[in-house]
Amino acid sequence: MIHSPTGSALHPYEFSDRVLLGIGRLIRVCADLEDALTVYMSRATGISEGIVSILIGKTPISAKLRIAGTIALSKNELDAFKSYFGKGLSDCLKCRNAAAHGTLLGQTDEGWVAFAVSEPVQGEDIGVTTVRGFEEKAFDQFAVEAAKVLKLLDEQLQLPALREARREQPLDPHPKAQKARESGSPPPPPPA
Repeated sequence: MIHSPTGSALHPYEFSDRVLLGIGRLIRVCADLEDALTVYMSRATGISEGIVSILIGKTPISAKLRIAGTIALSKNELDAFKSYFGKGLSDCLKCRNAAAHGTLLGQTDEGWVAFAVSEPVQGEDIGVTTVRGFEEKAFDQFAVEAAKVLKLLDEQLQLPALREARREQPLDPHPKAQKARESGSPPPPPPA
């Protein structure tokens, strides 16, 4: 059974193109923010981005934020860190996670888009399913707010130069692909 503070029926809902565009913007800017978080941790610790990526792996972004916050605290940068990655960003990430990973339940009587989201209970080995609801315009609004944070981080961490340097690197074939070609195997088809 699903509960809400005021109660509501759930009605069938289909995303409009405008809402889907807002969700796409939100997911894209959150991916860039996650990249900026990796760069921050790399620069703050003096560990290469590649090693930081290996160490944190598929860690949820909420845990990455806690790790980066601990790093910021050790560097006496916690206030600056919180100014970038504060409560507003947390709400943005909840919206992004609901849209990207949640199950669409429908639209409430109030017009909110409702998602069922499984979340871990902090400090325990259990999870709980909660319902998160958002106004249709929230996806785009959160994307705009997250883009503002990303702009600040771009300036602070010189991310545009880093992204440009990444684009200048060639995409070399993987060594296993080279061995397959040398053995006479046909090359794999290009991605669709």
